[in-house]
Amino acid sequence: MDVEARTQSAVEERVRDLPGEWTVLMNPDQSRVPEPLRPTRLDAIAVSAEGRGVVFEVVVAAKAGISSRRMAEIDRLRSAVGSIPGWEFDLIVLRPERGAPADEQFMRDALESAHEIAERAPVAAYLSAYSVLEWKLSVWVRRLKLNYAPNVQHLVSELITTGHLDDDIYPAVRRFQQLRNALAHGMRVDPPFGTNEVHSLFRFIDQLDDRVVQDREEVPGDDANSGSVTS
Repeated sequence: MDVEARTQSAVEERVRDLPGEWTVLMNPDQSRVPEPLRPTRLDAIAVSAEGRGVVFEVVVAAKAGISSRRMAEIDRLRSAVGSIPGWEFDLIVLRPERGAPADEQFMRDALESAHEIAERAPVAAYLSAYSVLEWKLSVWVRRLKLNYAPNVQHLVSELITTGHLDDDIYPAVRRFQQLRNALAHGMRVDPPFGTNEVHSLFRFIDQLDDRVVQDREEVPGDDANSGSVTS
């Protein structure tokens, strides 16, 4: 599948999780997007019957992850979208299809890129790291053949319900998703958003990795039944 087809598939998967009826436009004409976004070439948008919209930025990350320059561009686009009432921003990170490293290596590289820009572009770093968290959980859920949906809280709920995570991990995940949604929607965050929140997400991802590794060591050779993971 080429990049264009993968991009459309990823966008349509996200839109299916949105409430109501939406129209997806790939590479939309400038006349179909709000004025503040017209100087920018957009990968895709989704528009609801009520006039709400979502701008999707799809990044195919190289082996070294997402560059600092690209992350800064993403942050500028997110800010522009956040200035438009009723519109929100969604970042989708795709792994290169051919000759790509293993998923764990790719996600580690993407997370390192977020670390590099955390101080000067914390919002972009947070959104990128959140995509890494979602990807890690998605890989785990798919491996276990559980019910998949492109939503972090849903993925964690599946893992909790089936005994692969303890339920005391849920409040932290809910907090991360609420903050991600506020940033993507351009909403005011109280207290003001800063690098502390980014590093909190970094630590959570590292701790999740440690728990998954520890669990696999406790049940060697049993990928499908990884046991309960405590938080």
